[in-house]
Amino acid sequence: MAGLVTVILYGISTQVEAIGAQVERAVERIRGWMDNLKVSGGFARWAQEQIERAWPTVTSGIAMS
Repeated sequence: MAGLVTVILYGISTQVEAIGAQVERAVERIRGWMDNLKVSGGFARWAQEQIERAWPTVTSGIAMS
């Protein structure tokens, strides 16, 4: 059982960079949507800050799982 858990955690931890890159692309897409919808710059910056602030917690949580 411990071996299986180790393999799963290793697989997840090696994908953190790829997941991070996908999140960055998603943030850019969301920013584009907000620009197209004429969402205020203040709200767009707030949303981006929230994602950037949460991302280290998400990745450390994945790595520690």
